[in-house]
Amino acid sequence: MFSKQTLQLLIILLISASVLLIFQQEQIDTADRDTQTSNETRPSAFAENATITLYRESGPSDIAISSKRSEYFSDTKRVELYQPLIEFHDSKQQKYNLSAKQGRYLLDEERVLLQGDVQLRSAAQSELPDTASSLTLDTQALSYDTRARLISTEEPVIIIYGRHQLESVGLNVELDSKKLSLLSNVKGRYVIDPDNS
Repeated sequence: MFSKQTLQLLIILLISASVLLIFQQEQIDTADRDTQTSNETRPSAFAENATITLYRESGPSDIAISSKRSEYFSDTKRVELYQPLIEFHDSKQQKYNLSAKQGRYLLDEERVLLQGDVQLRSAAQSELPDTASSLTLDTQALSYDTRARLISTEEPVIIIYGRHQLESVGLNVELDSKKLSLLSNVKGRYVIDPDNS
């Protein structure tokens, strides 16, 4: 049979081999989890400086969604947008620009979610910022339902129209009917033009 030293050496080798196998299996499991996680977070496709155009069968003009970088995730049918700019028209063909730090376009819902320094500007504001018809809206998060043509947020909002200003927490805007609903904590400032009084 084996000597006492040989037996001890075999036991140590078996223990070492067992520990090594357990360690290797743990590394394989970790690598599998990392691969699975990276596949879930990796986009199916991406584009830089791209524009998504949504065509309408009837009604107002098309909607253009541009961004510095767009990442498409096929599993969740969404497009992540970085520095998005959305151009659209109301029912009277007035042009508006909507921008933010980032956004997400949900394809199945035809809805854009925007976050971070969200700004809505009328084209009149972009071209002639001091005119009485200029319109700006500032908030931190906003949803634009392109199918229902509804803009909404539950965040604080500042709206400036010409020299007038409204503030509220939350709003809904129906683009086709031009109906604006301020949800709570509404404050306003109306400036009377001394030349028209």
